[in-house]
Amino acid sequence: MKKRRGQAALFDGITFLLLASLSAAMIFGFVGTFGVQQDRVMRSAYVLNYMQSVVKASYYVDASTLTRVAEDVNSGNPVYGDLRSPTEGCRALSDYKGSFTVSDLLKRDLSEKTPEKLDDAFDGTPVMGVTAMHCALKELMKPFAFSGFSYGFDVLRSGLAVQTEAKPGSRPFRRLVTNEPAFLNSGVGQTGVCLSAQNPQISSDVLAVRVPFKVVYVDGSQEPPARELREYELALCIWTPQTAASP
Repeated sequence: MKKRRGQAALFDGITFLLLASLSAAMIFGFVGTFGVQQDRVMRSAYVLNYMQSVVKASYYVDASTLTRVAEDVNSGNPVYGDLRSPTEGCRALSDYKGSFTVSDLLKRDLSEKTPEKLDDAFDGTPVMGVTAMHCALKELMKPFAFSGFSYGFDVLRSGLAVQTEAKPGSRPFRRLVTNEPAFLNSGVGQTGVCLSAQNPQISSDVLAVRVPFKVVYVDGSQEPPARELREYELALCIWTPQTAASP
């Protein structure tokens, strides 16, 4: 009987030590990773807040103040090279002095008969909406570009990206608002830049924000003119590319 009691006490002691060691390991493991997890959450919160602020800034940034944005770009850089054009690049935004924000031009670029497209034009009249956004994000997204991230911007309607279209004689990728080299030649389809970036060959981790964007289209061909409220979303995203893009 005493021998059995001793064995039971020994077994209980070993079990207690095992449970205590396991509990201590779990506690130390949680404490050791808590700081890392908290840092990741805080970084994500700060990043999302900055990205939302960038989109909001388009409502206030005067387009004419972006004329010198691309002057620090190497002319051989395929990502931003077209923004140096004096007639189609950032310098051409000097024509919109005083009263046109980036969002104003973007709305005008979208205010055309369906299917609407981002082509820096409004029914044949030059309106540099998508280029203004391209120039603005080139400057505002510098903290991410210089940190090795790629970024993209889409205008979405009913979940699909409004298509970009180049003017005759322009390279087709210049209307895409992104600094991802992989999209320069291949472009993107109706999914847009942000969804296309989720391709494993581009990146497996894409962080995006979306904000509502409403545009009033006036059909002057009718009497009285018919008004249509179009509801869009502006999508801004960043990701870590497989091959870092040049800022």
